[in-house]
Amino acid sequence: MRTIFNIMTSLFAVLLLSSVSISADYEYDVSGYGDSGYVSGEIEANRGSRDVEGYLYTEDGSEVYFKGEWTGYGEIEGYDENGNYYEIETE
Repeated sequence: MRTIFNIMTSLFAVLLLSSVSISADYEYDVSGYGDSGYVSGEIEANRGSRDVEGYLYTEDGSEVYFKGEWTGYGEIEGYDENGNYYEIETE
């Protein structure tokens, strides 16, 4: 009976571990310029994906939601929720 319990426990652990996502999330502090002037903020990225998203803060203190993609090492282009274009870099 103890052997069956050990096998079931091991099987459960394998199933649990196999269902865990392998992709890692990264957060970056960013700054740059766009249609509305200078911005800074924080974006999130997933391993293996060119897409990023996060929040930027404009010079007047407004917060805007940003979606973009990597264009080079530490370089990102994209648009905010209002359609303003930005070129930002990781810090």
